[in-house]
Amino acid sequence: MSGYIPDDDEATLDCVNITRDNSFKLILACEMVIKEPEYLIDDILETDSLGSLFGEPSAGKSFVALSMACSVATGAAWFGHSVKKMPVIYIAGEGHNGLARRRAAWQKGNDCNIDADCPLYFSTVPARMTDEEHVKSVIDSVNGIAENHGPPGLIVIDTLARNFGGEDENSTQAMNEFVTGCDSLRSTYNATVLVVHHSGHADKGRGRGSSVFRGALDIEYAIVQEMNVIRQSNTKLKDGAKPDDLFFRLNDCFVGCGESGRPITSAYLVKTDEPAHAMPLGENQKTAVTLLASMYKEREENLVAREMSPSLATVKVEEFKNELKAVDIARQRISELIRNDKLFQIVNGTIKCV
Repeated sequence: MSGYIPDDDEATLDCVNITRDNSFKLILACEMVIKEPEYLIDDILETDSLGSLFGEPSAGKSFVALSMACSVATGAAWFGHSVKKMPVIYIAGEGHNGLARRRAAWQKGNDCNIDADCPLYFSTVPARMTDEEHVKSVIDSVNGIAENHGPPGLIVIDTLARNFGGEDENSTQAMNEFVTGCDSLRSTYNATVLVVHHSGHADKGRGRGSSVFRGALDIEYAIVQEMNVIRQSNTKLKDGAKPDDLFFRLNDCFVGCGESGRPITSAYLVKTDEPAHAMPLGENQKTAVTLLASMYKEREENLVAREMSPSLATVKVEEFKNELKAVDIARQRISELIRNDKLFQIVNGTIKCV
């Protein structure tokens, strides 16, 4: 499947014409109309819905969200899934410099230009989505965009925590207020609202905080990164067939030079195959693989904190050897482990998991 699904009415859409009759009515069951799903991204995101991408820090969830935003705004297919081209609002709570670099990397990786005519807009500050008055100010800002480009089809909130107005995510009341804020954006424009969220502290298989948020979702995806492969798995879908898991890797990309002349790099997503199921590992092998993964995770998080691409993280072979010695693995076993090309790959003095 490819590219842009044209919409006959897209040139004449105006936010002031979008109305929704919320008055209470009753109709006969036989009068209910069966409609096939209408997709913003085919088989991935429906129009007029509330969705979430959740995962641990540095899992790649913002890379996924940004790639969806860029595809919808440009009309470019999203990894083989056709899209409905519509304006996009990206409410960014953090990492604005990093998002600019990632946007530039997406352009290069997808051979697609995002210029002044492309209706992709980023906020300069977070939105207090738990505050009714602040949500109204967000709508006022979006209305200004909608007057020129039509109403947005996708509104990304990245992340829930940074757009939560300093409230407690575990509070049922505060989470209800957040959901109400999302619903206000959704109902005003009949848009899909996609929230980037962190996974739970104890249970990594769910989003953090009050269950009110997950209960309100139409669709939810878990984003997990293992051995440099990002997996997108559907964990909730109110209706329809569950989408297949998707797998990505990050491809490094040069995006320009700074004022100092130093190269500026970032990364973009590339679709890849599902990793082969690993052979059972011995205790030393498990320890080594887990240790190297934790070293990469720590360095990736440090890079993200500095608004740099986590794909720039590296671990030198000698550093890894020292860490293995620190957990009391024998010197001879260390050499055998590092030479195991089914577990590790060594390039230019650095080592990574296969």
